Amino acid sequence: MIHHVAMFTFNQPQTPEQIDNISKALHTMRASMPYVKSYVCGADAGLAGSNDYVVIAAFDNEEDWHTYHTDDEHNRIRAEVFAPIVKDRNVIQVRS
Repeated sequence: MIHHVAMFTFNQPQTPEQIDNISKALHTMRASMPYVKSYVCGADAGLAGSNDYVVIAAFDNEEDWHTYHTDDEHNRIRAEVFAPIVKDRNVIQVRS
């Protein structure tokens, strides 16, 4: 299994409504991707985090992750939703 974690720091604070719109866009995208085994996204809970938002996705294998990574809708969301508001992005994939 491949676990993909993407953590974002925004260039300015986002309102709860803006966060909801980001999450809705991601969940809509994920609904069209049967190869994504699990998907969690949302704003930092404020317990000990240093980022503003996270996406955690699980895939059976590298091929499924690659399909997700290169998906046209995923790339559109990166460009239109995240690029204008993201100051920093950290990504890692972990095998389990």
